[in-house]
Amino acid sequence: MNATDLQARLQRLDGYLRQDPANQALLLDAFETARQARDWPRAAAYTQQALQQAPDALWRLRAGEVALAQLHWEEAASLLEAVRLDPAASDEVCLAAEHQLAEVMLHTARPDVGIALLADRLEGAAGDAAAAPATQVLWLRLLHRVGRLQDAVDTAQ
Repeated sequence: MNATDLQARLQRLDGYLRQDPANQALLLDAFETARQARDWPRAAAYTQQALQQAPDALWRLRAGEVALAQLHWEEAASLLEAVRLDPAASDEVCLAAEHQLAEVMLHTARPDVGIALLADRLEGAAGDAAAAPATQVLWLRLLHRVGRLQDAVDTAQ
């Protein structure tokens, strides 16, 4: 979809949401469409609406991702850390929050914290193979940022 199509879809979804504001499936569709359109203020509004109805870890993760996309580093860090530590959050949601939080650390001159967040998953050869490619790239960027170039080279091979 091009930008015009995405905005038209958002207009339709907003109309449906005015009639059924508690519809979580519509909210998710609207959020995903806003994210695809890179309409971050709108995506943030959908996450806030969803969080008022169901403050679950997945919607809080989405709110953290929106804050990250808007370069609101401290807000993103706060939201993502809370999700990462939430005992009710699924492992998948916690791992996603951990990855996004490490990304925040890379951009806020705290790469050592990002390394500590990802170390359990990425230290050693077994961890390298198990991690998602995006997490492997983030790991290399963090290692590079702290000057652990040989570790980055070893990881990349």
